[in-house]
Amino acid sequence: MQLSMQTRARIDLLEANRTPLQESRPLSIDLPSYTDVTRERLRNVIVSNIWWEDRLDARRVFRPTMDRHGPGSHLSMPLSASWMSSGPQADGKDTNVVAFPTGVDRTFVDFMERLGVLGRHTFVDFYKLGQLSRESGKLLYSVDDLPSAWDAVAINRSETHRLINTKKFLRPLSAWAAPYETVDLTRTTPDDFTRVGGGGRVYVKLNNTENTGDGVRPVDSVEQYVALVAELRAHATKHNLDTEICLQTHIQGRNHSFQYVMRPGDTRLGLIALSNQRVEADGVTYAGNENLPLTPDILTPEIAAVMTDMAARIRRIDPQAFGCVMCDYFTTEDGRTLTFDPGLRPTGNTATALARMFIEEQTGKSPLVSEFFFVPTTPAERDFSATVSPLGDRTTVDSLEKRGYGVLPWGYNQYAGRGPWIAVGMTQAKLREAVDDATGILKAAHG
Repeated sequence: MQLSMQTRARIDLLEANRTPLQESRPLSIDLPSYTDVTRERLRNVIVSNIWWEDRLDARRVFRPTMDRHGPGSHLSMPLSASWMSSGPQADGKDTNVVAFPTGVDRTFVDFMERLGVLGRHTFVDFYKLGQLSRESGKLLYSVDDLPSAWDAVAINRSETHRLINTKKFLRPLSAWAAPYETVDLTRTTPDDFTRVGGGGRVYVKLNNTENTGDGVRPVDSVEQYVALVAELRAHATKHNLDTEICLQTHIQGRNHSFQYVMRPGDTRLGLIALSNQRVEADGVTYAGNENLPLTPDILTPEIAAVMTDMAARIRRIDPQAFGCVMCDYFTTEDGRTLTFDPGLRPTGNTATALARMFIEEQTGKSPLVSEFFFVPTTPAERDFSATVSPLGDRTTVDSLEKRGYGVLPWGYNQYAGRGPWIAVGMTQAKLREAVDDATGILKAAHG
């Protein structure tokens, strides 16, 4: 990607500085309430989890279409933005507005209104988001990168969004960056794979914004590496994409992630998630998050420093950076913390974390635990109301009192058969019970 000279200079300085950074006004990490996040820290914006790529064939290589997961899959994550809504009780000019794509299943929207989560919202085509921003006077807060021509209506500039969500800029963003090398597809040789991997697995990370793990490819042999490089080189050349890739050796350790919300000029970083992250057997495909209970003593001094260092570095790049900052990290057996794959965007775990906070606020019970999970069922076109009805009152706030857990919607598309759900429990045992119970009920009802 092309960076301005000013941004490039800032990146180079940050990459050279491997000591943790702080702001002149020291940053702190707090535990905000659900209302504080949705009505204060995410105030006065248009929240959009609408994917851009589903309309442009040329972007299907740049950002692989969500529909490869099944018909209508691009409609699922936009509905997760419901959890970032200021809510039905909010009013006034600073209330945020959630933008849904026109094709979503609106029975889900009705459900989220009845639950007491969703407030002001609208249905809009992606290409009319700019018009919506101008008419409402609210800037766009988007999960996806937006055209640079839209910078006047976006709260995060296109350059900022792409840079912070691109794999090769990890080192400028974190003093704890996991080791990696950047090589060019047009010049790399098998020696690069051998040198980085030392005979083991290497993860090839693409530097074109991606979704659902498509930007990370595990490679276990020279032959696989040569074949993958040839494939990627052909795509990059055809579509004029970034030809640099990152090579990262396999790291033995536990996989975690954190997420906090930041606003320009605010020294508080609002922690909303600290989680154990699950991946499939391939070591890449996202399988969900188990969010730990957030208590004042949850953070070690080192993880707190990892978070404030990243925020300080992001602000050196763009002082106006806004919204959810996320990063995955490993804790290794020898006690190291190594960060990887940072981002300035809502993620699959944002809604999961906020759902837990919503239930805590509604019930007064804290801290709770939450988890994002999938339930594969037979693909069939059915609306959300028909899908959720077998769960009965498990999808209500009262279920926490009755069973010690609740099962809530994360998102939904009315075509594909791999539904994403949120479990919220009073204990880890109740969380497991929620996942097992909901999975059994939904599979029995829908195949």
